[in-house]
Amino acid sequence: MFTGLKSAALLEFLRNLTPQILLFACVLYFAVQLDFDRISFRWEDLKLSLALFSCVGLLFASFLANALRFLDAFVSGNPALDLEAKAIFAGESNWWQKTRKVSIAVWKLNKKGLAAGLAVMGVAYTGLVPVALMAAHQARGLLMGLYGA
Repeated sequence: MFTGLKSAALLEFLRNLTPQILLFACVLYFAVQLDFDRISFRWEDLKLSLALFSCVGLLFASFLANALRFLDAFVSGNPALDLEAKAIFAGESNWWQKTRKVSIAVWKLNKKGLAAGLAVMGVAYTGLVPVALMAAHQARGLLMGLYGA
C-alpha cells in the first residue's frame, strides 16, 4: 500500500482533504447564521442560503471526485480488472451505467483492494470528525463574538 501507484494515490487523497475541510467549515459557518425555524425571503437570508447551498454542492462534488479518483488509482493494477474497465469505458453507455459496471467489476475482481481503499477512506474521514466539531465550535464562538447572539 505504501509503494508505487497506491502511495501516490494515498498522498493525493490526503492532499485533497484540505479543500473539503475548508468547504465544510464554510458550510458550518453559514448554517450557524441561518434560522432554519422559519422561511425568510429577505435579501440577507437569501444570500446566506445561496452561499450555504453552493458550499454544500462543492463539498459533495469534491468528496465524490476525490473518493472516486482515489479508489480508481487504489484498486487498479489488477490486469483482469484493467482490461474489463477499458472495455466498459469503450462502450456506449452513460456515466452512471459505466460507474455501476466498473463497481461490479471491482467487486468481482479486486475485493481486497476495494476493502483496503474503503478502510483508508474511513480512517481518514473519521479523523476529520474532531476537526469538524472544532470548526463548528469556533464558528459559533465567532458569531457570538461578532453579533453577541
